[in-house]
Amino acid sequence: MFHCNEMRDDRQSILTDWRNALIAIGTCRPVLDAVVNGITEWMNARHSSTPHYAVAEAVRLQASLGWHNMLKGRWAQEWTRIQAAYMVLDEDRRAPATWTRQAIQATWDMGYQVWKIRCDKVHETDDQAELATLAQKVQQTWAAGPSSVPTGDKRLFRYTSVRQILGADIHTQRQWVQDTQAAQRQSGGAVDVQPPAKRQKVGSRRQRSARKTGSIGVQDATEKLSPRATRATKRVRTDGGKVQRAKRRKKQHIADTGRPAFGGPDCARLQDGEDNK
Repeated sequence: MFHCNEMRDDRQSILTDWRNALIAIGTCRPVLDAVVNGITEWMNARHSSTPHYAVAEAVRLQASLGWHNMLKGRWAQEWTRIQAAYMVLDEDRRAPATWTRQAIQATWDMGYQVWKIRCDKVHETDDQAELATLAQKVQQTWAAGPSSVPTGDKRLFRYTSVRQILGADIHTQRQWVQDTQAAQRQSGGAVDVQPPAKRQKVGSRRQRSARKTGSIGVQDATEKLSPRATRATKRVRTDGGKVQRAKRRKKQHIADTGRPAFGGPDCARLQDGEDNK
C-alpha cells in the first residue's frame, strides 16, 4: 500500500500534509527533515541519505527499529530527547512526552489517509457497477409506496422523492433498500393496516376520571361489594350517625340547663356530691 506505484502522486500530497502537521505541533527543523526524508525514502525503497549530525544517532536507532514501525507509533526515544533540547531553547513549556504523543497521532492520521485513498481506488469500479443495479432496486421499492410497509416503518418514505434517495451515497441507498424491503416482507405487501378506531366515551366525566385514576366513590364501592358486606357497611354508617346525633343532643342539653345530661359519668359524680351534702 505504501509502495504502490499507482499511489505515487497521492503519496506525495499525503507526505506534504504530514509535514505540515508536524510543523503545526512545533517540531524542530532537524527532526522534521530527518523523519520526513526517512519515511519518504522508505516508501520509495531507497537507502537513507546522510542525516544531519544532530540527528544521526536518532536516524541510526530508527533504522534499527525499522522505518515502517514509525508508522505504527514506534519512535526511537532519541527523537524525544532532541526535541526536548529544542523546546528548552525555544522556551516551550510543554512536556516533551506531549510532543511525542502528538507526533505519533499525526503519523497515524497519515497512515489512515493512505488506507482510505487505497480503498477508494480499489472499490471505485465495483461501486459504479453496483450503482446501476441499485438504482433499479430503489425505483422498484419506491414504487410500492408507503402503503406497502407497516405503520411504524413509514419513516422509510420520509424522502420527498425517489431522486433524493438516488442522490445519496451508495451506502445510504443500499441500507434504504434493505430496510424497506424487509418491512415490505413483514407486512406481506398488504395494504396498510389502519389503527383501531377510538372507543366512544361512556358515562359522565366524573366516572371516566374515576376509571382512569382507579378511584371509586362510596356508592360505586357499595355496589361492588357482596350483599352481606353491603348490609354491614350500611349498619356501620347508621351507627356512626346515631353516635353523632347523641353527642349533639348532649351538648345542647348542657347549653340549655347548665347540667350534664342524665346517665352520663358527669351525672353520676354530681349525684354523689349531692348525697354527701
